[in-house]
Amino acid sequence: MTDTRLDVLAIGNAIVDVIATANDDFLTREGLPKGSMRLIDADEATPALRPYGPGAGD
Repeated sequence: MTDTRLDVLAIGNAIVDVIATANDDFLTREGLPKGSMRLIDADEATPALRPYGPGAGD
C-alpha cells in the first residue's frame, strides 16, 4: 500500500451560487442584464438578498 500525502493551497474568493426567482424590475433596479453573472461582496449581497427572507442576506 502506498502512502499518499496531499498538500492543499486555496487562494481567492469562496464562490456561493444563489438560485432565486427575480423579476425584471429587480434586475433593472440592480443593473443586472438577464443571463449575467457577477461576483459581489457581502456589502452588496446583504441588501440584494434581503427580500428573500430572514437570514438570506446574513
